[in-house]
Amino acid sequence: MKDLTRWGRDHIQVGTAMETFRIHGVRFITINHGIDSNNPESLEMAPFINMMSEWFAKDTSKKIRSVFKAKGMSGKRVGSIPPYGYIKCEND
Repeated sequence: MKDLTRWGRDHIQVGTAMETFRIHGVRFITINHGIDSNNPESLEMAPFINMMSEWFAKDTSKKIRSVFKAKGMSGKRVGSIPPYGYIKCEND
């Protein structure tokens, strides 16, 4: 896998899946983070990477929601396609 952030955002589910892989003898490797399930030392950082990925996804989601809310409160359109029968203004 490219990196852990591509796999999942919930660190508990990712940790559970990695443990399941270990039990069944499946080798798990990430290229960018250098994690290899055959090397226990490389697994030490995996929980922290998962938690930071989860936090980053939640933080980004919060920021995007606040931008859309501010646009809506200021009267600006938040959708990209105008409702049926309306034409999108070319200047805005």
